Amino acid sequence: ANPAWGQRMTPQYRQMILGGLLTPVSQLSSAFLRPPSPLHLQFAYYESSLVVEYLVEQHGLDILRRVLVDLGAGVPINEALQRYIGPPATIDKLFEEYAKERARQLAPDLSFDDSLMPEQPDATTIAAVLSEHPNNYFLLKELANGLISQKDWERAKAPLETIYQAYPDDTTTGNAAGLLAQVHRQLGDATTEEEYLSKLAKIDDDAIAVYTRLMELNEARQDWQSMAENAERLLAVNPMLVVGQEKLGRAAKQLEDHERRISAQRAMLEMKPADPAAAHYELAVALANNGDPKLAKRHVLKALEEAPRYRDAQRLLLRLLEGTPEAKEER
Repeated sequence: ANPAWGQRMTPQYRQMILGGLLTPVSQLSSAFLRPPSPLHLQFAYYESSLVVEYLVEQHGLDILRRVLVDLGAGVPINEALQRYIGPPATIDKLFEEYAKERARQLAPDLSFDDSLMPEQPDATTIAAVLSEHPNNYFLLKELANGLISQKDWERAKAPLETIYQAYPDDTTTGNAAGLLAQVHRQLGDATTEEEYLSKLAKIDDDAIAVYTRLMELNEARQDWQSMAENAERLLAVNPMLVVGQEKLGRAAKQLEDHERRISAQRAMLEMKPADPAAAHYELAVALANNGDPKLAKRHVLKALEEAPRYRDAQRLLLRLLEGTPEAKEER
């Protein structure tokens, strides 16, 4: 439904897979019972998603459906897999090969050897090691973070761009796209900042700070369609964030998208807004423009209950009583 949803390979997962920490498919259920750390539990979820990808890619979606039907009937997972795919030992071996190949495919132009990181990673030492290993992911990130901490924005771009060109799909904490957006913001380049944030928003399913900043940039450019999309991304993560409903309502108003505006305003009313009169009025306008004068009248009356001298609400009520269509709003 959305390519940004779900987990993806990360440098840490890559190291775990290639380092022999992959749990055989036939024993994967046990990985959830006694994980040695929260990371191992999260890795078990990722490995499970990778097993599903493997089954669909190698055996087809119909086989997966049959396995699910058997599971629903109470058939043990290993028995169901053996029925349609093969012996557990064979599945374990083929999946391990599949997972290791996927791990090796992660940003192949970068090195993920973290043993190269100096014990005291000062700028001079990092630069010296990088001269011999110019594509090491961890060294490049350390160098960039050091330059950012010194507010040396211009020089921080080079190592980050090296990482980004080789690994544009990185969504881990401190990824290159997010840091490049931060750097360009500090340099006053809002256009490039927005480009990097937009790319990140398409692949990261819970980047609340990214969606929020994009809405600010979208609104400044009056890009109402993008603002609505980013508001909906934000609300998909947390529908109780007032800023998301506010921005969605504002964008929908500009787009004359009455359905989305009504939805946002109704949500705002559920969250007990600081100005309920304005919230009821905005909903009444949207309802009137959407051809529902009866419900619009109810909400405009509620607005006037809160603020009897609310002139715009009084005018709207008169138009509704006269049966006059709602006038086009000021944008």
